[in-house]
Amino acid sequence: MEELPLWIPENGFASLNLPLTADQRGSLSTRTTHPLFLERLAALASAAGAHAQIENPLAGMTKGEMFRRVGELVGHDAASGFLSATHSCGHTGHRNLKISPLRHCGVCFGCLLRHASFLAAGLPDQTSYLSTRTTDRPDDYLRSKSMESSLRAFLARGIRTRDLASLTLPATYPTAAARDICERAIVELELLFS
Repeated sequence: MEELPLWIPENGFASLNLPLTADQRGSLSTRTTHPLFLERLAALASAAGAHAQIENPLAGMTKGEMFRRVGELVGHDAASGFLSATHSCGHTGHRNLKISPLRHCGVCFGCLLRHASFLAAGLPDQTSYLSTRTTDRPDDYLRSKSMESSLRAFLARGIRTRDLASLTLPATYPTAAARDICERAIVELELLFS
């Protein structure tokens, strides 16, 4: 019987968890789809005699490329509706403000990457972001959660060799591939501020 891989899908840029600033190393996501983590998880499963083929089938794509592909597969209107109904926000603390944790803040890294991906794919973003509310907007909360200034600084600085060195890539993942996907993601993220 042929073993099928266990897919843990995430866009390649988010999986790498590139630090935007020196004090944010590893803090933008959980690293559950980082190439080294997936490789070690597969090795651990194999050592325990369990299924060991674990892959991220989207590791070579940016989120914008993923969104564009969905648009190609199902059409722009359907893709816009479907993708707008998904959840990317990294914060659930706004439930303390009596706002549903399913509502996107619009200012965390996940939300900024999400919005940039809609722009890159040419799809309308129908997501309801707290940051675009016209009334009762929790400005202090949003200011405390915002990654915009860190993202702007990162985009102005660009990718440095030490950023790539901090990724702790496995030997099976070339640094050139990491640089390439990061550079493609930067082009998408720059759309937020153009």
